[in-house]
Amino acid sequence: RRLGDRVSIYGVIEDGANFLPTRAPELNLTQRLRYLSASPEILRANAAGKLVLGADGIEWFNFYCTDQTRLPGLISDYTALRDIPRLDLLRGQPKHYMFSTAGDGLNQPPFDLPPTLPLVLPPGAIHPFRLPMCAEPTDCNHELVLQLVLAADDAPAALPVSFNASWPRLAHTPSDRLLFPCGPLTHLTPAHHGRDYRFPVSLVRDGWNEVVVENGGNRPITLASIELAVRLLPTTSV
Repeated sequence: RRLGDRVSIYGVIEDGANFLPTRAPELNLTQRLRYLSASPEILRANAAGKLVLGADGIEWFNFYCTDQTRLPGLISDYTALRDIPRLDLLRGQPKHYMFSTAGDGLNQPPFDLPPTLPLVLPPGAIHPFRLPMCAEPTDCNHELVLQLVLAADDAPAALPVSFNASWPRLAHTPSDRLLFPCGPLTHLTPAHHGRDYRFPVSLVRDGWNEVVVENGGNRPITLASIELAVRLLPTTSV
């Protein structure tokens, strides 16, 4: 109140995506952390989630960490910063959202929210997860792909997922690939496997969005990560 309307609030984005280990098969390389400045899709999603909640701008830092690794194909994409604070230009572009995960003690309360994952889901349990996203144009020819990343040994008979109160979906595609590459990193590690669920992108709304997961099996499962891609619909050959 003392400062009136002269206060600007910036969304701050570090260089770490989350602590889900990923790998680059061609390099025989496993990384404990994805450096998001190597992925335009992760950059856009991270910025969009803050802007849609009312941030006046975006402040980035620690991008040099990506380049310091000196790994083949892992470099900061500084061109992706152009127009990143403009939500109107982010709409309709591919994005890679993900939930925070615990790891390495880098979470700093009260400045960071507590990590959402990993989470053990008992049999029959239903759990909601919320994250900010931006709505997409109706004519953008994109879809929403939601990936649940499970421990390798988890194979529940049924794992229904709903998005923003949609009817729960059971149909999924098993996958060991990331929704988008991050530099040379393209796959999950053998410790995990993914299930990809498809939804209409029209379900995404401005602000907070909700994912609900139900363990329909008879054993506990470990959700290691939940990731969401706004990406082009696959083309069908005639």
